[in-house]
Amino acid sequence: MRRIIAIGKALVTAGWLITIILVGYGVSRQLKRTLFE
Repeated sequence: MRRIIAIGKALVTAGWLITIILVGYGVSRQLKRTLFE
């Protein structure tokens, strides 16, 4: 049972990291497009 909880926490953490990275990437692309036009 503990192993399942640990895996779940790891997946949630990885999901948050991926989401933050993707959002940051999208925002930076939008900013570049806005600044350099």
